[in-house]
Amino acid sequence: MNDGGLSTVGTLFPLLKAQGHNPRFFAYGWVGLIGAWLGNGKRAKKLKNCTSDNDVLIGHSNGCAIIARALKKGANPKRIIFIHPALNKLWEPPDSFEGIIHVYHSERDRATEVAKLTKWVPKSIWGDMGGSGAVSGHPAFINHDDGFRHSEGFEKNPELYLETL
Repeated sequence: MNDGGLSTVGTLFPLLKAQGHNPRFFAYGWVGLIGAWLGNGKRAKKLKNCTSDNDVLIGHSNGCAIIARALKKGANPKRIIFIHPALNKLWEPPDSFEGIIHVYHSERDRATEVAKLTKWVPKSIWGDMGGSGAVSGHPAFINHDDGFRHSEGFEKNPELYLETL
């Protein structure tokens, strides 16, 4: 379903507003593997340019890869919430990043299993962190096994992803 993220991170907006936050939505919709590969750099630059040091970035699946690239380009939010990230489980933030990254994952996430097949794609950072959590040992990471499939938590317990704010 291509709803621009309304059924995933978009479900968090009413909850964030109820908590007194002023969320901004950086939507791009489902673009497929080639569209992501060709466009994530531009999306990351756009995200970096609208991110401040006090922001909390929340990403799901490929959105986490966009956030990772925005960090490489110099974004430095205070906190990041990765929800079933389609990132290499060994990926680490740049040395300049001083915040915390909460990673929600589950071995039931089979969608990010496919992402690890992109290891042969040049400059790819995709992988199956959504199924395993971050395993590099970098101190910025805090793993949370939510027990859900790739997008299931947004329907069953979206409040879970905001407990770390």
